[in-house]
This record gives sequence, C-alpha cells and structure tokens, in this order.
Amino acid sequence: MSQVTGIVQEVNNRGIGKGSNILVNGTKYGCYDPVKAGIDMLVAGQEVTFDTAVKGQYVNINGRATPTGNSGAVTAPAPAAQPQMMGKAQGSDFVFPVPPLNYQRSVVRRDSIRDAVALVNEYTSGCENDMDIETRIAHTLAAAKAFEEYSCGDDIEKEAAAAVAQLGTSQPTQ
Repeated sequence: MSQVTGIVQEVNNRGIGKGSNILVNGTKYGCYDPVKAGIDMLVAGQEVTFDTAVKGQYVNINGRATPTGNSGAVTAPAPAAQPQMMGKAQGSDFVFPVPPLNYQRSVVRRDSIRDAVALVNEYTSGCENDMDIETRIAHTLAAAKAFEEYSCGDDIEKEAAAAVAQLGTSQPTQ
C-alpha cells in the first residue's frame, strides 16, 4: 500500500462494480464504488491524494481519493447527461402543441387515419344502407382530422389564441 499524489488526467465513473477508474500521472487506479472512493467528485486537472492497494494486476484506490486544493479545477461533478430518446424521433424535440411540419405530426396523422378507418368501419358495419365510397371517405377524413387536432393540441392552441385576441379587444374598466 502506497500513497499517490498527482493531477487527475481522466475520470471514468461507470457506476458500482463496473470498472470505474481515474488516470493520475499516466497510471489507472480502479475502484468498485466510485462514490465511496470519491472519484464521483473529481474532474480532470485537479490534484488528488489517495492510498492504493494492489490486487493481482490491478492497482485500486484504497479508501477515498481527496482533492488537495492545489489546483484551480472545479470540484463539482459534471451535470448528468440527459436521457437519450429512442426510436425514429431520436434527436428531435418532443413539443406540444405539435407544429405542422414536425415529425410527431406525421405519426399522429398516420395513427388518426388508422383509428378513423376503424371507427367508420365499426360504426357502419351491419348497416343495410351502406354508404357510397365518397361518403365513407369524407366521414373517415373528418374523424381523422378531429383526432389529429385533439392529439396535436390544435384545439388548445386555437382556444389560447382566441383568449389572447379577446384580451386585446376588451376595454379596461375604471
């Protein structure tokens, strides 16, 4: 067991039991629990002191790595990374109300058409006076537009715009 003092070159905090380590003076020092070892609070460029223990081919941090305060590095950890969105919309912003040319709008539109077709088919199944194709299409599109408007928040946006317009036209009372 020996004591190491040096400048942190790299911090790899992978979580408990996942091979977390720091690179100090060109040598990697590992730990099982990055919080107990103190590497969760370290940043590159910071001077640090800690004891080591050799376990087989690995040199591990024994106890807690502590900053010596001899550097101008920030001691707070970096902010956590934001979770990544999965699926086709990865990288796009999810917003509400949904703008007309946003990817989300196309997904909602597709789902609205599918649901409208199912609704019109269910509503008209078993009817003796079945609709002609033009009427069926008109009813399906009307239902799909209503579903899309509701799902994308268009109705809320219209209500808000009307409320703002009404505020602009109202006269202050004295």
